[in-house]
Amino acid sequence: MLAWAQLWGLASMSPKLSNQNRLLKTHFPATNKLNPQTCPWKMLITHTLPLTFEFASTAHLRGLERLNIANAISPPTFENIQQLLQEHSQWKLVHTTHELSSTEFFTLLAQRKFPFINELRPIHEVFCGSKPDYWHEVVGHIALLFDKNFADFYQNMAKLYLTLLASNQDTKAQHLQQVLWILFEYGFIKENNQNKAFGAAIVGSALSLLRLKKNVLAVEPFYPKVALDSGLYDEHSAVPRNPKGQIRMFAIESIQIAELQILTFFK
Repeated sequence: MLAWAQLWGLASMSPKLSNQNRLLKTHFPATNKLNPQTCPWKMLITHTLPLTFEFASTAHLRGLERLNIANAISPPTFENIQQLLQEHSQWKLVHTTHELSSTEFFTLLAQRKFPFINELRPIHEVFCGSKPDYWHEVVGHIALLFDKNFADFYQNMAKLYLTLLASNQDTKAQHLQQVLWILFEYGFIKENNQNKAFGAAIVGSALSLLRLKKNVLAVEPFYPKVALDSGLYDEHSAVPRNPKGQIRMFAIESIQIAELQILTFFK
């Protein structure tokens, strides 16, 4: 019963080993119980990555192929990822130890730089991280930057945010940040009439991907005002749900259409 409630977001999935083991036992029953010495990387590659391959966007899959994540017996080094990224997309990584403010974050993105937390989540958060870590950054965000359309979208939206700030349109800038947070972390894109995930908090999380697989998530068309009004960006409020109790998510038709929608809404 608790496992069901956690899957539906009705009970806390706090960073405890017992919660990770409950998810493991429910959805991957053939696996041995986790203990403090269990290697997080092995669990992520074995259990989370196959779900990523099943539900992530084509851009993500191509980026992960370039990074060769599936065959890595340990996390690729910062230097290795940096080299691959610069070769293929002209983006650079900037090492950081914590989440940046919105202004710091978008200032880097506008320069085609991405903040990188080079620390892998501990085993008690392996299937549902409580904060950004190496796996979230590499699988969720950096793999996407190998795709020109997504890479340009990140940069263009960052420039729009900074333009709004520079013109003293602080409320608009805040609302733009909230809409972009929804897309960057929880966004989907239409591919062959299917909703494929590109948001980092979906793509890099076994719990989120299982929610998608079990129809806990309801994906609806993206419109900036609808997404903003949903409050999905507010981590301190209850998640938005449809009348069936499913958690609401949003899918863009394409990067180009999404960018036009956002530019029109925030003009």
